[in-house]
Amino acid sequence: MQKLLDKLHNSNIPIKILMRPESYSIENSCFYNVKDKIEADGGEIIYGWKLHETEFLLEAERHAIWKSDVGELIDITPDKNHRNYILFLEENKNWKYNGEYTGNVRVNNTSNPFVDHLIIIDEIRDELTKTGSRKSRMIVEFPEVSLKLMQFLENDRNQRYKALKKGFSIHDNCFCGNNKSYLKCHGWQLESVLNNALQQVKTKIKASC
Repeated sequence: MQKLLDKLHNSNIPIKILMRPESYSIENSCFYNVKDKIEADGGEIIYGWKLHETEFLLEAERHAIWKSDVGELIDITPDKNHRNYILFLEENKNWKYNGEYTGNVRVNNTSNPFVDHLIIIDEIRDELTKTGSRKSRMIVEFPEVSLKLMQFLENDRNQRYKALKKGFSIHDNCFCGNNKSYLKCHGWQLESVLNNALQQVKTKIKASC
């Protein structure tokens, strides 16, 4: 977990926060959930990061919890994993949610560099998500060109993840089954290839405005 904290440049100590979702709270909508809670019961919003540790990744996502008038800290947003608590790192900068998407921060939790390739894909997907336009709390519209690349990357990542679960490494023949070295196939200059694809999307979006 320290590698993730170092990447966040945050010296605060992660703490366990009790989960107590409200009946009106919606998954993946923590900022609005806390806003509604404050309007109903007072208190204040605390910004920070929700920390995850999996077999392959350490990951931090922007999150908000509710602080009561007596100082109690509670996560009121439902979690699909139905956990009793989250690991929360309070923001150490003057960051506030303004309706725009901010990507997650990830680090490799293994010695396998193939995981770094999944992180590259995830970071490109984050950048594509930023091309969306929020129409309401729950509705974000994306340009068609963004959606196409997002769908391609989702399918591609799923294939890579399946290979990773089977112990795949960058020194193996490619997971696509064409008997080529991975680094001369789906792994060839991956970051450069995906950044070029992202730039093409942004160029098309700009031209269509």
